[in-house]
Amino acid sequence: MAQQQNRPATTGSTPGPGRLRIAVSSFAASRSERSENLAVALGHEFTAALGRLRQVEAIAAPSPNSAFPVGAVREHQFRRLRPDYLVDLTLSESGQDIAINLRLLDLRGNAQAVWNTRLDLSDCGSNRIEGLVAANIIGRIDPTMPLSEDDSKPRDRHGASGFLRRAIPLMASRERGKFQQAGQLLNFALQIDPDDAEIATWAAWWQHFNITLGYAQHSHHEQVKVRDLALRALKSNPNNAEALGIYAHSCAFLEKEFDNALHYFDSSLRINPSLAFTWGLSGPTYCYIGEARTALQRLDHYRELAPFDPYMSLFEFFYTIAYLFNEDYERAATVGRRSVESFPDFVNAYKPLLAALGHLGRREEAKPYLDKMLRLEPGFTVENFSEVYPIKKARDRKRYMDGLRLAGVPER
Repeated sequence: MAQQQNRPATTGSTPGPGRLRIAVSSFAASRSERSENLAVALGHEFTAALGRLRQVEAIAAPSPNSAFPVGAVREHQFRRLRPDYLVDLTLSESGQDIAINLRLLDLRGNAQAVWNTRLDLSDCGSNRIEGLVAANIIGRIDPTMPLSEDDSKPRDRHGASGFLRRAIPLMASRERGKFQQAGQLLNFALQIDPDDAEIATWAAWWQHFNITLGYAQHSHHEQVKVRDLALRALKSNPNNAEALGIYAHSCAFLEKEFDNALHYFDSSLRINPSLAFTWGLSGPTYCYIGEARTALQRLDHYRELAPFDPYMSLFEFFYTIAYLFNEDYERAATVGRRSVESFPDFVNAYKPLLAALGHLGRREEAKPYLDKMLRLEPGFTVENFSEVYPIKKARDRKRYMDGLRLAGVPER
């Protein structure tokens, strides 16, 4: 277990009644790969910049790489999330020049545009443009709103910013080659600016999904990389909501420190209560402590906040765990089948599915899944899994292990 002195400080702000909900929508009008990738990156960066403001809940943009057309998920789709404002970002391309058209819409009644501007990237440059835009947006909404301390510190990370901006859209693709290229770009960015919290957070997120996609071995060594990158981000910025969420998951999964995990999840959501990633990632921890219904509620809220998240199918794995712990074995099996079909090389996806099938008495159906799991993790046994898997309550642990036994998993 990590020593207590390595814990990051937590200074999350408490939301007040005047906190604004601001959504961001990004779209590339030209549909070229270059402008689509830049639209994805800037949408994420604008959302992150707004999320760092103390009195704002920032709602992440849908990605053009999702299964849904971006043009269909703009203003009217965000309304069901009840934002106060929508930042509508459209990239247009003319030859080698790219311009950003920005609208700030007030959605508290009939949608009204309260600010329009056009930025030519060839004139203003693209590095740190998200901070400039965030400051302009807040200036139109409430000029008295203070910026976060982190945003007031100038940073010279031009080369690192370029690598990060190229990596973000590649991460939205689950294609192995593109995803691995994103990891290389993030490594380059970290080499240039190892103390940048945003880059370290994206690197931790990449490492987490690199494991979940089955591109890296699901091992303690690989999981420690996630934790260490999150800690690096929090050392630079203790108020980084995304890093707090990732670190919280590591506390629960790696170290079985459930109280610490809940503390850091809570800190993350105090900073940005609309951060879908944290809502979803907290689901398994609530299963580990025996609160499966709360886990399902949190996963549902993640899905509500991020209905077009390209990684939603990965979060289905968490639903499999939650349904299993809630003793809804039929649903666990249904969702679990989809998870292993989508990510056949992610070994942990097979374990809750097998336990659910075991409790349903479907040992024959479980056989091919068991064979595949044992090819991915030779030597897997109920005894070893029971020792390492983070389950707080003895009855929950017994029920999970009984399901694995019933599915035919070797005892030892």
